[in-house]
Amino acid sequence: MMPMVRRAIFAAFLSAAPTLLEPIQKITTKVPNDLLGAVTSVITQKRGKVVSVDQKANLVYVTGEIPTVETFDLSEVMRGQTAGRAFWD
Repeated sequence: MMPMVRRAIFAAFLSAAPTLLEPIQKITTKVPNDLLGAVTSVITQKRGKVVSVDQKANLVYVTGEIPTVETFDLSEVMRGQTAGRAFWD
């Protein structure tokens, strides 16, 4: 029984196509309308993608996805680009 199971597992290892996935975080940013370009450029510079852009009253809500490793200095970059007027969670 053991040799058959071992050969089946070995064959499964050889025929598998392993992939390495990177953790992704969702970010929702609230900014004034005039800073929309700055926020989208920060998201794309951080290897992220913009999922949606919604406007409610005077604020624009930008929803995006960013790799977790790129979020370590996100607060500094976002404050620098938007002069501290962007809020995200």
